[in-house]
Amino acid sequence: MLAISSPTCDPCTIASLLLLDFKSIKPIGITQITSENTSPQKSPKKSAVKPQPFARASPLTCIKDHPRKGEKLTSSPSGTLAAITGSLGRILLLDTQALVVVRLWKGYRDASCLFMEISLDSFEPAKVTVEKDRSAVDATILLDRTMKKHMDNLHHVLEGVSAQLTQLETRTHHLESSMDDLKAPVGNNHGITYGKLRLLENILCEAQTGVQNIKDEQDIVQAQLQQGKEM
Repeated sequence: MLAISSPTCDPCTIASLLLLDFKSIKPIGITQITSENTSPQKSPKKSAVKPQPFARASPLTCIKDHPRKGEKLTSSPSGTLAAITGSLGRILLLDTQALVVVRLWKGYRDASCLFMEISLDSFEPAKVTVEKDRSAVDATILLDRTMKKHMDNLHHVLEGVSAQLTQLETRTHHLESSMDDLKAPVGNNHGITYGKLRLLENILCEAQTGVQNIKDEQDIVQAQLQQGKEM
């Protein structure tokens, strides 16, 4: 892992930390390192090196970029990667084996880089906790949707029962009006007709009582349904 910070750096200290000749690094992965103190020697003939595709993909991956200058180089613990800070606010992540830039960041002026080793095992408990929390949330959402579906179905059933009760109540009122009209012409008869009328009145009273009981039960169910929605 590469960490980046931006403290103020002394130019002399920065110059002493330069470990590479940046102008000698080419984007195709070929480099030559020379020294003034060593005597010239004949180098053996080198075989042709096939350029890597990601090294020649873009000019942005090239370190040789005038007037940009490298200021500080930080090597990873394994030595396979190096971070180079530039004078114009860029940070290059260099593959030291292939000598190519594998990553570039912009906008980091006066930055310092360091590498940290972190074990991936430390992230496993957090991952398991997140998965458990997600499962609990999914179960809660499923339960809420199921309850809402059943509540809606029950509400539709209650609406149908309410409509039927309204029709029954209307028909009962019509029957009462018809009985009043029938009582007028036979008011003086105390025989068989009067007995039938009394029987019809008793039946009508029982029907009204049944309608009232059903309405009371409907009110209780609606109250329970409302409490369930509020919960």
